Parts: sequence; structure tokens; C-alpha cells
Amino acid sequence: MQTEKFTPDVAVAISDIQSARVQEIVRELSMYNLGVTVPHIHQDGVARLLPENRIQYEKDLQVSFPEKQKFFSDRHDGFAVGWRWNETDGRVEAYAWCHDDE
Repeated sequence: MQTEKFTPDVAVAISDIQSARVQEIVRELSMYNLGVTVPHIHQDGVARLLPENRIQYEKDLQVSFPEKQKFFSDRHDGFAVGWRWNETDGRVEAYAWCHDDE
């Protein structure tokens, strides 16, 4: 793995999947048909953690990263497909959203 293509915090997250604690968390999540991802965005050829003010949005096989506040103020058909802990607000929040084609 070429870690120079990642910011240090993304590289640590990728490496941490090997820890026994994270493996146990993944095993527990799998009982609910959930998995683990690294919320990230590619900028200038480097994978960076997805900023808390952005959301990952997939529509028609295209991924975009709109500002979270604007995204949720507009009407979007779809559903959350990724969640993360928001330390600032002290809660779980959606960071990835998928367009509902129906």
C-alpha cells in the first residue's frame, strides 16, 4: 500500500482495521448487515478524511460531496447508507447518502 496517497489520519484508519478491537467491532456490526468504511474524499490525488461539513452523495453512478447544510435543506429522495460519530454534536449522523431511483 502506498501511504503517500493518503493523509496521515486516513492511513491510520486503514491500518487500524488490523487491530483486534476494530475487528471485533466489525464482527459485531456484521450481525446487523453493517460494515466499516473510511469517510473520505479525493483531492489533488490524495485521499483525505471527509470534512464534517460535507456529505457523500451517490446519484446515477456519480459521487459528489455537497455541503451538508445545503444538502439537507434541499429535498433529496434517497436514504442514508453511511454513518459516523460527530464528536462536536455528540451523536451518530449520516455522512453518505444514496439517491432513490424510484
